[in-house]
Amino acid sequence: YDFIICRNRDYLNWRYFRHPFYKYKVIVALKNERILGYIVFREEKEAKTGYILDILGDLNYPHHIYFLVVKALRYFKKKEVENVCCSLTHKKYISVFRKIGFYPYEKTDCLIRFKDTQLQNVFFRRKNWHLTLGDGDFQGMK
Repeated sequence: YDFIICRNRDYLNWRYFRHPFYKYKVIVALKNERILGYIVFREEKEAKTGYILDILGDLNYPHHIYFLVVKALRYFKKKEVENVCCSLTHKKYISVFRKIGFYPYEKTDCLIRFKDTQLQNVFFRRKNWHLTLGDGDFQGMK
């Protein structure tokens, strides 16, 4: 990825497992004790809405990503969740989610000005960015 938030153990523990308000679920895809990918999600019971906050896997093996999303959707179905929201920037992830039945909800226009042309070049090569709903401060309703 050209741009991705650090997703090491300290960051994931801080972001999800020590969160003061939300309880997250995590599914990890393993093979021979090696992590192939993970997905982080939670439900908002009152709104009957599920949020997929983070997903990471090897893009050369999109079936691992597919597997993780399907497992999360099965959990949401058991909990009678009616809507599932996520936010993704990488086209390969979006492609997997579209195959499972997700579709774009809104498109926003962003205006930005750069002083540093190197930063501008990275910004406009967003095809290799990986940002998710969990990378921001909005994590659904509370």
